[in-house]
Amino acid sequence: MFNQERCYLGLDFDGVIVDSISECLVLGNNAFVEFSGKGKKVFALGDLEPLSLAEARRLRNYIRSGEDYVYIHLALQERADIHCQEDFDAFKQQHARLQSDFFRLFYSERERLSAEQRALWLSLLPLYEGVHDLLADYRKKENLYIISTRKAEYTAQILSDNGIQFDSSHLFFANEKHSKPTIISELLRENQVTSDRFYFVDDQIDNLLKTAPVGIHCLMAEWGYHNEHQHALAKKEGLRVLTLPEFVVEFSK
Repeated sequence: MFNQERCYLGLDFDGVIVDSISECLVLGNNAFVEFSGKGKKVFALGDLEPLSLAEARRLRNYIRSGEDYVYIHLALQERADIHCQEDFDAFKQQHARLQSDFFRLFYSERERLSAEQRALWLSLLPLYEGVHDLLADYRKKENLYIISTRKAEYTAQILSDNGIQFDSSHLFFANEKHSKPTIISELLRENQVTSDRFYFVDDQIDNLLKTAPVGIHCLMAEWGYHNEHQHALAKKEGLRVLTLPEFVVEFSK
């Protein structure tokens, strides 16, 4: 049973704290336009062609990091046949030479939008219902961490602009070189806390399965980004799938 006084909590950001699909797909489109010189930049999901938007939403379930949103739009252009995580990973591998360019372009678009049109940027990043109060009123903030593939400076900006005070040293940017399991293992060691007292909430099944061997409590955010197969896999692997109301109530205690 979770208790703020004795337990530690790690949260993913996109798909757990913020509903970021609008921001990420818009930035992915704009980065791809910058890369290809084709199409037009947009500032709302409604500006995308409906069929492309539906496919982009479906492919979002397979992303691992920021540049993957640009790969989504490359996949749309090439009409790639992607039906599972392995297909998406294979598509990325086929175009691995583009990874650094896509990474640079995606974050350049994010930096530009957040700096030049901050209100618009924030409007694309609404917090899920109830999450603001959970974070703002969290009693044991020294035991609370955000571990995300979103760069920490952007996470800090979004929290601050939503009136949520958060210790910047408790914001972690996870990537291939410094993964979520590695970060959590380091936190366990640094805080001298046993794994049974650490809870981690993410919406991405791969992240949870890779983190589970650390021995902590891994829970899937039902309100985040995944499909029915990934949802079923979480249950098959014995992971608890939390609804948003359950999350807000249980982790406020």
